[in-house]
Amino acid sequence: MKNTGAAAGKEIVQLYVSDHTGSAVRPEKELRHFAKVALSPGEEKTIKMELTKRAFAWYHPERKDWYAASGEYEILIGSSSREIRLSKTVCMENTSGAVQRIEANTVIGDIVANPQAEKVFSKYMDQLWKAFGKPKSDEMTRQIILSLPLRAVRSFCYLPSEELNILLNALNAAVNETARSGR
Repeated sequence: MKNTGAAAGKEIVQLYVSDHTGSAVRPEKELRHFAKVALSPGEEKTIKMELTKRAFAWYHPERKDWYAASGEYEILIGSSSREIRLSKTVCMENTSGAVQRIEANTVIGDIVANPQAEKVFSKYMDQLWKAFGKPKSDEMTRQIILSLPLRAVRSFCYLPSEELNILLNALNAAVNETARSGR
């Protein structure tokens, strides 16, 4: 940061994180760090801010813990939420927070984050898109679908409870396979 003016001044540097993973419905950007910097005329300072896993996380009620999904996040830096001056997309991989067991309340975003479970769930995902009547390119619909609990598939896909139990068993078998293979 550099003061290009003739007078001393102060500036607030704010760092926001924008979640592009689709694992949960979240604000467009969330303030994660800030610093107030005083600069003399012509003075230049480097501001360092460290991002931990928590900067990317949201509270996951099913896990009863903070969770950060693997995927793309955008780092935004500016003097306010409306005055963004720098941005960079980063890819974060969460190796410790994979879903261990899928239940009726597991959100679809967590299911499709597992490649094996996503294969099992793909036909239901197609049915959900049809139920919403929107093209797969519609980001808002995508976010809504990914934030739905699995039990919502019963209503949107006209799925009997017995078939939901079969789906749950197949999804958990896929999760277990992923855990065994280390993928």
